[in-house]
Amino acid sequence: MKQLFVRKTCRESQKAERWLKERGIPYSRCDIEVKFPSPAELESLARGVQGWDNLVDKDCSAWKKEGMAWRVFEPETELAEFPQLLKTPLLREGKRAIAGFNPAVYETFCQ
Repeated sequence: MKQLFVRKTCRESQKAERWLKERGIPYSRCDIEVKFPSPAELESLARGVQGWDNLVDKDCSAWKKEGMAWRVFEPETELAEFPQLLKTPLLREGKRAIAGFNPAVYETFCQ
């Protein structure tokens, strides 16, 4: 079964949930504001999205506010300290995962 990691206030997460529901695709919803993924889960997600950098939301306010673009950045460490940097939604099935929402990518992923 697919797992969808979301933030309640994230519009892209809401779009992803709506997309899955409209197509009758079963999934398990994980709100990362209630239960943040464990380090092992983050490691698995990073492998699924082809690297730690793909898990980081470089458009979020925390990225800009903390000046992340101007310092040496280690995603594994920074995600633990600043969970709001985790890009959502994250859709995972087995060892595969995708970050963000793109209907065309979801279509291919869910086939």
